[in-house]
Amino acid sequence: MSPHLHTRKRVSPAQSPGGDWMVSPPKRMLVSQHQKKVTILDLPEQVIHQIFSHCSLPQLSNISQVCKQLNTFTMSFLNTTSSIPVLFPSMTVATDQHTMVKFFISGSEKEYSLNMNKMAITNFKQLGIMVKKMTCLLTTRERVMVSTQLMSRLSPCSTLSPSSQMMSLCGVFLHQIVKGWTDEEVVLTARLVFNTFNSGGSEGPVASVMAPSYHLGSRPEMEMHVRNFLSSVFYKEVAFGQERLWLETLLLQVSPMRDITTMTRVLLLISSPAKEQDWQFGVQWADHVEAIPATYAVASARYHMLVSLLNTIRQGQLDFLIPSILFTIFQTPSSWLPENVGSVLLLLGNQTSYLYLQHTIRQVTTREDVCTNCFKSISTAVIGLALMSARFRWSFGPVFDRLDEVVMQVPGVQREDFFRAIWKALAEEVTDIRQAEGEDWAVEGSMHLFKVIRMIGQKMTEKAFMHLPAATEERDMGIEE
Repeated sequence: MSPHLHTRKRVSPAQSPGGDWMVSPPKRMLVSQHQKKVTILDLPEQVIHQIFSHCSLPQLSNISQVCKQLNTFTMSFLNTTSSIPVLFPSMTVATDQHTMVKFFISGSEKEYSLNMNKMAITNFKQLGIMVKKMTCLLTTRERVMVSTQLMSRLSPCSTLSPSSQMMSLCGVFLHQIVKGWTDEEVVLTARLVFNTFNSGGSEGPVASVMAPSYHLGSRPEMEMHVRNFLSSVFYKEVAFGQERLWLETLLLQVSPMRDITTMTRVLLLISSPAKEQDWQFGVQWADHVEAIPATYAVASARYHMLVSLLNTIRQGQLDFLIPSILFTIFQTPSSWLPENVGSVLLLLGNQTSYLYLQHTIRQVTTREDVCTNCFKSISTAVIGLALMSARFRWSFGPVFDRLDEVVMQVPGVQREDFFRAIWKALAEEVTDIRQAEGEDWAVEGSMHLFKVIRMIGQKMTEKAFMHLPAATEERDMGIEE
């Protein structure tokens, strides 16, 4: 080995003359110790809820879509007291000076008032959009449960408090969520919403009103509660194109066996005039059997909803039940006035009037023991069509066409009873007017009744004795001579 490669051997610690102070420390890997970052997700839930209480509905909607954990926090925020100003900004704490309807919101002992304006509608639309986005990853059933639980936080302070405005807003909220869903999802939603509202089965509010033993008008507060909910959620606020699905689902939920009487009660409960004043609170069932619509505008205002519901049913799988439903409607809660029967038939149109009359006449002509009273439903409809054509100032041509169609369906041996029924109905109208002599409605009604008697008499005379077709100019002549 060459001398220049010679090196001194390293002295071990044991051989070191200086002792332990020359011992080199062990070599260790340097590990950097960074502190863990704290995010908003690490805050307590109560603190996050307090942050949410300063947000608006659109902001809360955006936050719920950031991540799963924030979505969970947002969902739990919905049931807190601090969420009330955020979820319902259109509702303010009521004072003694407030005359508006007052509501309770679960989680708070205060009373709240609602001012039904554009702000309220916008509030519940935004609330529906927020819940729709927040629950987009849940199943349809879970989304409906979240929605119904949120709306169940609202309740009127009194059972006699008007609920139409709140039910309308609940409908606005719900249909913002359902808008754009498939038909299957819509039908499932309608079933779940109905079952939630009618919780209690046969003891639920809807089942109680629909029970055969229930007397219409006996519990006005319950009828109004059911009416306002069903009309708003299942028809008035429904998104365009989904009306048939919601209405059919409602009818089939109320009566799975398609009982005509039960379906009729639902339709009349939804569509009958109602008043929410303290002195006249409830559904105005008596209007159908006592009040005569003086003009087309009055008749249209009273029966527009019913006609709209029936036209919606005509578009679906239950259209073949329309004549039977109409027949039962005109007997609920008791026999309707001819004028009201005629108003509905005229508003429904000639085709529906024809189907109803044909259905009714078949029920009579197929019997063996036919008498004059058996034709009462037919005579009521024909006289009602004639009287309301006179009040509406419409042509008598369609009325006489319906009369000709009915006569053709009546067997020859039964026609005398049929015509007797027509004149008996007219005689009853004359009697009613004479008993109310001097009253304004009687004076006006007598003019229309005289016109109807003259026109029907002339028509029958031409057909029976002259064998000539009715003069076109007489059919189409105006009401005023």
